[in-house]
Amino acid sequence: MKKILVFAALILSVLIMLPIVGNSVVKKQIDQRIEQLKTAGINVKEVKKEKTFFTTHIVYDFEVEDADKFNNFLNQYSNTQIQPYVESVLDGVVVESSVTYSNLLFDDKISIDIYPIKFPKEFMEKAKKSNKVIYDKLVELLKTKGILYHFDYFVSSKSFNGSLKDIDISLDSKNGYSSVVMKIKGVGMKGSGNIVAPDIMETSMKEFELSESRKGNKTFEASFKDVYMSYKYKTKLAYDFDMSVKNIHLTDISYISKTFIDFDNVSLHTVSQTKTNTYEYQTSIKFDKLAYKNDYKYTQLKDFQLDNFEYTLSVKDLDLEAVNKFVDSFEKNSRYSYGYNGYTKDLQELLQKGFTLVIDKVGAKNVTVNSQALEKFNMDANIKIKPNINLNNKKDLWKYISFDINLELSKKLYNFIVQKNKNMAEMLESYKKQKDDSVIFKIETKDQKLLVNDIQVQ
Repeated sequence: MKKILVFAALILSVLIMLPIVGNSVVKKQIDQRIEQLKTAGINVKEVKKEKTFFTTHIVYDFEVEDADKFNNFLNQYSNTQIQPYVESVLDGVVVESSVTYSNLLFDDKISIDIYPIKFPKEFMEKAKKSNKVIYDKLVELLKTKGILYHFDYFVSSKSFNGSLKDIDISLDSKNGYSSVVMKIKGVGMKGSGNIVAPDIMETSMKEFELSESRKGNKTFEASFKDVYMSYKYKTKLAYDFDMSVKNIHLTDISYISKTFIDFDNVSLHTVSQTKTNTYEYQTSIKFDKLAYKNDYKYTQLKDFQLDNFEYTLSVKDLDLEAVNKFVDSFEKNSRYSYGYNGYTKDLQELLQKGFTLVIDKVGAKNVTVNSQALEKFNMDANIKIKPNINLNNKKDLWKYISFDINLELSKKLYNFIVQKNKNMAEMLESYKKQKDDSVIFKIETKDQKLLVNDIQVQ
């Protein structure tokens, strides 16, 4: 009995000591991240610390002191270079972080709230002079932690989940004539890997809305509903990206017209991958419906609709070394220049290595123009650019380019396209083939000759 009591006392003493000793695993992770930020041009201040028996709570202020150094730090984890104008916005921003973690060794969760408490002085002075309403709203956002990101990070599994505080901002003009509203609701995130640049990241958003009203009447609106994004990162040239949106809506109302655009059930899928010596990229876009309406009395296009649209494009057989060289050149030059001069040479070298462009499919089940249903269209293509092509010698281009394109149009759609262009109708008439309710064109190159449905184009 005595041994049992001694053993129980030993266990109890260990349990009591755990919170006192502290959670060294979590503290080490936090200290490492802070040191990393300090070397990246961030001034870190510990402004508050509270420690209870079971938890530790610390508040840090982070201020960008060296925007250029911080920019270089961010670019290590980015597919594209951060532009100089972003540096000017970051310079002088103070972000506060409220960190809470357990003192128990077996609990490795770190709970973090991140929110801005100060915008750059020059930025705020300009806002105050140009628009007092916007300035007051910015001050309010800072005071109320109106832009707040919360996440829980688990040290052992290197995983996290988080959310963005709902944003509902309304800006009214001094005379009440106009107002702008922005809403962001239901943003959630989860992922794993490096917290600065996760290997896997999923983001969802219930609703985004940006609108403008004048005299109480809405004149502009852009909204996105049920947005989902997934990103899997391996290297700069090897990643998967998926996105889906249940609805995208745009409204533009003026004194003379009303324009409405709607996308339903949009999805985007992108795969970028490298092989031994080559690189390939594929992207596909699908949506159930695109609807456009415009009531301007002088416009010829009153309404337009695409149903069940699909588009899949692949670029294959790109030389990997040339791709890396072009990407590095593009990032370096786009940071300081908005022209093409910095990387045109590398792009030409890349193209001269040759590649294959494949359109697996582009088409829709139905096209409607001005309430007239014109039915389907479909196209696929395979375009091959051979190595050593000289882009400056147009006479020899046919030696290095070959393609095979298949185009199918419904008779209704074909007739709609050519009915107002007699020259086009006469030219296509001798080449077209008809099958059931479709008009078909097979366009290809053979022996440096252009053929349409096996007829040479003169």
